[in-house]
Amino acid sequence: MKSKMKFFNKVMAGAMAAVMLFGYVSAGEVYAATKPETTTLRILSTTDLHGQSVNIDYDSASEHNKGSLAQIVTLLKEQKSSLKTGNTLLVDVGDTVYGYGSDSIMTGAVTGGEYMYEQMATLGYDAMTLGNHDFDYGYEYVKDALEEAGLDKKVVVSNVYDAKTRKNIWAENMVITKKLPTSAG
Repeated sequence: MKSKMKFFNKVMAGAMAAVMLFGYVSAGEVYAATKPETTTLRILSTTDLHGQSVNIDYDSASEHNKGSLAQIVTLLKEQKSSLKTGNTLLVDVGDTVYGYGSDSIMTGAVTGGEYMYEQMATLGYDAMTLGNHDFDYGYEYVKDALEEAGLDKKVVVSNVYDAKTRKNIWAENMVITKKLPTSAG
């Protein structure tokens, strides 16, 4: 019992010395000092754009409201502006190319790169995968178009291999690291 009292007295003496040296800290101040920082990351995703950069349906020569890339840009800007800069992740899950624009480029009637990929690069997509329609014009076309647009390093496809080397053409998986501003700045 005597040793427990000596230990208790030493602990109390140490606590009193700490208060005298460093001052009294209230429970609220301790909580404020240890309150976790928070942040928000919003994941924005597009899919099945099918070559629709504008809201014109070229098959019927009419306007539609089904979701062109031009219409999505407005939504993307709204979503990004509601958060701190950099707190969004923009991804696409495939079937981006298809339609008359791509047909014209493929046949050489219009020169240039794949306009959908170029627009996606301008919008700053963080990652994307490819769907079946992305291969409608062949492997070489999609590979070259992604490289030309600067998106080839942002593509994740785990089931497309080079026939000669048997290696994946694009990344099998991807980890994206972002520095996000927090509630404390």
